[in-house]
Amino acid sequence: MGHPVKCDGSSEYLRWADALFGLTRVEDAPPVKPVNGFPGSASPIPRGAGRKSAKQVAVEPRRLPAEQILEVREISLAYSATVAPILEVGALKSPATFDFDVLDSPHDLLAWVRARNVAEPNSARLTAGWCWPWSDPRPDGALVDDIVIGDFAFPWELKSGKRGKPGVPEAKHWAVDPGGADQAGTVYSVQGFEFRYVGVLMGPDLVIRGGQWVANPRANCRNGLRAKPPEVASIYLRRIYRTLFTRPLRGLRVFSVDPETREFLRSQIDRTPIIGGAPATSGI
Repeated sequence: MGHPVKCDGSSEYLRWADALFGLTRVEDAPPVKPVNGFPGSASPIPRGAGRKSAKQVAVEPRRLPAEQILEVREISLAYSATVAPILEVGALKSPATFDFDVLDSPHDLLAWVRARNVAEPNSARLTAGWCWPWSDPRPDGALVDDIVIGDFAFPWELKSGKRGKPGVPEAKHWAVDPGGADQAGTVYSVQGFEFRYVGVLMGPDLVIRGGQWVANPRANCRNGLRAKPPEVASIYLRRIYRTLFTRPLRGLRVFSVDPETREFLRSQIDRTPIIGGAPATSGI
């Protein structure tokens, strides 16, 4: 049985994802929920700590709730966006050795995820940007099909602390429980995990216009992001989607609700044939 694992993945693929979204990574800083400060963080550094060695300073560690693990100071984002070097959007092609493609419908995307799970149980997950509401389960425990795109309808994962039908895991277990394959996951649930295969539904909150990412924060369902100016929200949204794009170890499929964005993503695919485990070159 396949299982999601925690690991870094291919450095080449990560470099491509950074370039795709025009970002420079800030280690240990996955900005998802715009907040000021770190609620629930460890106690302030003791007075005089700067005059002592690390072994002499006792710091009380506290485990943050899952949602707060992803919270980051906005100054970290500002540094990433304006001080650190920014890669040109689409500066690299997707590695030819990585299985990446863009699909034409959410139905195709879900079918691909399900096929991967049939071939390798619990190896794939469907994820999505937060462009659809996240409802509580119905009184009978059934999940609401909140993610609606035309005639496509699919539920988010079950909110942690809520009671669903038997076999439906709470969000905190969605990444590891095989039952999670039947719901879409948020960036909160995938952060820190990698799967063999991942499908990503991109909503209208981040689209390509003229070869550049353009944010539409009003299309996002997080109040903190909806209130941000587009140029600020863009930083958060690009890092959110980068997180989703970098969860797979073997294969990624993407569907964007925006046709221009789909075409741009297709242009980033290296179609070089693979021969003998390496991209073919002229003369082979």
